[in-house]
Amino acid sequence: MTVTQDDLEKELFPGVNSTYGTKNEYLIWSSTVVEDNSSITAETNPFEATKYKRNLCLTKTNTMKLNKVKQLSDKTLTIMKSWKIDELKGITLLQSNKISFEFNKPSVFYTESYEQTINIIFTFITTFQNYMKNTKLVLNNITEKEVIDIVKQNAKEKAGSKIIKEESKEINNYSKEEDKFDIQKLFESFNWEVNDPAELEDILESELKALEAANVYALLEGERKNKEIMSHIDSGLVEMDTIDSMLNTYATQLNLISEEIQQIETLNKGLQIHIANQQKLDMVLDDFLLKLYIPDDILTSLENESLETDQGILNLEETTIVLRDTLNTTFASGLQGLAAVTERMELYRTSAFQFSNRLFDCLKRHIKTLIDQAMQEKRFSKKGQLRMLAHDFAYEKFSKYRRLILWLRDIEPRRHLDLQVLYQSEFNTLYKKEVRDLLEALRVYHLSKREDDEALRSWNSNSFNSDLGVEKPIEIGPEDKVPLDIALKLVFNCIFPIILKERNFCINLFHAESDNNIAIRNEELKSIKVSKRVNSLLEGLFEGTKADIDSFIDSCLKIDNTFCISMLVEVENEIKKEKGVDLITEILESIKAKLISSYDKFLDEQVSAIENKRSGILHTIRVFPLYVDRMESILGKSNESSRELVNKSYERFGKAIFVHLEAVVKSIDSFEEKEQLNIHILNIENHHHLFTRLRASSKAYSIEKFVKDSKAIYDQHLSIYCKTLIKKNIGKLIEFFDGVNDVVRLNSAEEVTFHVNYNKANAKKVISQYPLKLLENLYKKVDKHFSDDEGLIPVVWRHIQDELLTKYKTMSDLISRCYPDSDLSLNFSISDILNIFTELATK
Repeated sequence: MTVTQDDLEKELFPGVNSTYGTKNEYLIWSSTVVEDNSSITAETNPFEATKYKRNLCLTKTNTMKLNKVKQLSDKTLTIMKSWKIDELKGITLLQSNKISFEFNKPSVFYTESYEQTINIIFTFITTFQNYMKNTKLVLNNITEKEVIDIVKQNAKEKAGSKIIKEESKEINNYSKEEDKFDIQKLFESFNWEVNDPAELEDILESELKALEAANVYALLEGERKNKEIMSHIDSGLVEMDTIDSMLNTYATQLNLISEEIQQIETLNKGLQIHIANQQKLDMVLDDFLLKLYIPDDILTSLENESLETDQGILNLEETTIVLRDTLNTTFASGLQGLAAVTERMELYRTSAFQFSNRLFDCLKRHIKTLIDQAMQEKRFSKKGQLRMLAHDFAYEKFSKYRRLILWLRDIEPRRHLDLQVLYQSEFNTLYKKEVRDLLEALRVYHLSKREDDEALRSWNSNSFNSDLGVEKPIEIGPEDKVPLDIALKLVFNCIFPIILKERNFCINLFHAESDNNIAIRNEELKSIKVSKRVNSLLEGLFEGTKADIDSFIDSCLKIDNTFCISMLVEVENEIKKEKGVDLITEILESIKAKLISSYDKFLDEQVSAIENKRSGILHTIRVFPLYVDRMESILGKSNESSRELVNKSYERFGKAIFVHLEAVVKSIDSFEEKEQLNIHILNIENHHHLFTRLRASSKAYSIEKFVKDSKAIYDQHLSIYCKTLIKKNIGKLIEFFDGVNDVVRLNSAEEVTFHVNYNKANAKKVISQYPLKLLENLYKKVDKHFSDDEGLIPVVWRHIQDELLTKYKTMSDLISRCYPDSDLSLNFSISDILNIFTELATK
């Protein structure tokens, strides 16, 4: 069934004839086409595929649209798809009966004829000219001029064909009617006198020629008239386009006027609603501001009420509750941005801020006063007294301000944090002094040293076992002595209760969730966040306590390191008791790890002392100078045969000593750097002891060669030891500047920075790896290597100093020459090298 334009207008595009008004979509043009699909081939007729027939409809409302319409099985019409014409990118002529509309995706359709294809393109050309003058239609495979020419030619051909058809029709009709009459009458009607057929033939030929001439004349005359008609049609089309354009303009203006009228009506309604809302808002705001109102006398009391009296503090607590409730008022959406609300809340925040500063200054004065009082009381305490002040006077003083401090936490968190930092820093100074005084008093006045007959001897320790498991009373007099493990327990009993009490006080003062959650001993906090904050506060208050206890334990272990086990038992017992206080647990775990490490080290030292007898001064080296002293004291200045015998004994003993020392060195059958260093240490210790003791105790001529040989061996090993130790600690630094020196010798100092291995970045990187700390580490290694002979340490260090100074001057000179414009310098100076021994030796 063919879909007509009336059907389309009736069902889909009613336009201006619809009862729905002028805004409905109305139809400008429609044409029946076949949608491209895979079943259509070059051999088939597209219009035989009736199920793919579609109607393309060009419609207009406010915008121009191309609609694809399909007739359903129930004969109803539906719009399958619509495209906006202003989104049309172009039209492509694919074949004489195939056309493509280029939107975001091409849509291809078949037409019945080339003429229909041209008419469709011509329709879009006129549409763009009339309704979309500012937009150019893009045509592919055909031009706009070609389309217009074809349309005009088709119109002319149709006009001529119509005239010829009408004349032929008249002749045919006439012929049919005349056939009914007698032929003779026909001849008479034409005034023909026909006597024979030949004459009739001549007459007919003559009439036929006349008729052909008349037809030619009619055709020529018709062509002239066609041109006039086409001219009139063109002018009529132009006028129609003009009229259509004017009508579109009027329609657009009417639409705009209609929209403006609607906007005015909408604004009028909105204005009425706005006035009503404004009146209602004024009422709500008045009521709201009345709820936010705080009397002036309350705000004045924040400035003038005393913070020193109990009544004043009570009054301020009530005032701050009112202020806090007001500041914490929850506003409905949008109310918080009102100028009146903002102004009122800003006034209250200012009052709260001023009072928070006043409260902070007051508490700051009290803290400093309490610290001064505690320091004064500590100054008058007796020496050796084992006690730490609980500072109950401070707790009592600050407890009065507890609710005000919690208010400060809610309203001014920054000031609350400042108060915690102040409290932490001030009381840390006090606790640090009290802890150190306690440990010093215990170390100086109350630590007992074991008698020699109560301990077992070992190779490297003065004492071994301690009385494990014996718990002595901790109440001791000023002169009483206690074992090391009991001393550690005393430390715990003095310090940990103070930490626990301070923890509970800090919770109540700074981090209480309500007025009733008072902390008790060993109570674990439910809030992880509060627990972390309290632990952080305690760490600041007792900063350094862990290090001080570690130092005290080191002092105890120097007296008798066999007390590690008994002290460890005390620590483990304390860990079982203390739960819920992270700082105490951390201190105990740290002490436990330290004691375990110390005991492991003690065991290693004892095993090493038993298994390895290759360190220290050999027994023969110690005995030989005593033998020489004894012989020389007997001989005096005698030059008798006894002198010769003694001299031979010196020579024999001397050779034997060297052979023995060499045998000990050879027994160290290892190429490891550590073992090789031990060889140098062994030679330095033994030969230093040998030649210094011989040179100091005897002037015998017979041993001078022996002394010189020993001194030479000593100097050789000392030089190698110093260089090896320095290289081991700053080897990369020395190698780097040796490389720089090689570059300078081969080229020049200015070219060093261009060398990829010795540029400023690499120099800075290498130097940064060797801080001042390396000198201290270097000294500690020397002290460790020669701890058995303290008189040898200054001598060895002096040689290391000389070697370091030489290296330092060389490296500093290369830095100044090769990196003149940089701020590079070594992390230690000559004065550091010279002073490090004095600084560390006095510790």
